[in-house]
Amino acid sequence: MIDYKKILKNWNINFFEINKNISFYGSPERSDQRIALTADENNIYVLEKINEKIKFKKENIAQKIFELKKTNSDLKINPYLLNKNNNFITEFEDNFWLLSVFIENEKLDREKYLDESWRGKLMANFIIKLNKTSKIFKLKNEEVFSLPKYINKIKKDMVIFHPQEKEQLKNVFIYLEKNFFPIYDNLKTNFCHGDFHPINILWGGNEIKSVIDWEFCGFKPEMYDVANMIGCLGMEDPQTLKKDIIKLFLEKIKNENIFQELSWYYLFDLILAIRFSWLAEWLRKNDKEMIELEIIYINLLLDNKNYLEKFWG
Repeated sequence: MIDYKKILKNWNINFFEINKNISFYGSPERSDQRIALTADENNIYVLEKINEKIKFKKENIAQKIFELKKTNSDLKINPYLLNKNNNFITEFEDNFWLLSVFIENEKLDREKYLDESWRGKLMANFIIKLNKTSKIFKLKNEEVFSLPKYINKIKKDMVIFHPQEKEQLKNVFIYLEKNFFPIYDNLKTNFCHGDFHPINILWGGNEIKSVIDWEFCGFKPEMYDVANMIGCLGMEDPQTLKKDIIKLFLEKIKNENIFQELSWYYLFDLILAIRFSWLAEWLRKNDKEMIELEIIYINLLLDNKNYLEKFWG
């Protein structure tokens, strides 16, 4: 039996009861267990149990999110709470725990949101604020994530384990190796969320309540989050690539002049390359349906490069 009262005492919070009426947001794979707890004055908290193997990584992520919020309190993020020993992770009876405040939110309507163009502007506002904030707060020097190395590894693995699927992506590999990989290291980098898309946003009314799931945050090409968001919307429905939600998203960001011209020039290539991180996930899970859909989508993107770049301006 888990003693939640003793665990919460590490944050000087008085436990009242387990709240079974809460629907959790974000990927369930980010932790071993999540429990909603009602405590002081009916405040609701989310207690996460994590595996010891990812303890260091989680502590690092928690610190970054905390520093971002400390630097810009207007940034819509929900940092983990520091315990009474000024740590994010609490060890209790050989288990490791993180605590955050539960944020009320409205479930995203997956059938309608792609036609709600106003969400594009709100997501652009977050990207703008994150970009400006991450230029202010200081982070330890970290190795910049290399998409070319990552994709080349996927390609080598596919030669052995998925040769047929690898052949279906032959033209995409050729395109990226010729046009994108040689200039990749010249792209300006910045701290990015790493998995930015509407599903990783807590929505409330016509506003963003919080952006969640920072597991892939780090230094990447400065337009990484922009590219990932566009690619994810297109994967939901390729017709979205020519809808106002993306056009308004890009227009809002362009008007801020926060990204260098070279980054804009290679935005499409970045979108294309990032899809391989999603393909790798489907390959890892051996999800044959998603592997097939992802390959179709990646090829569809390349086939429509000129049209999409013209439409996006």
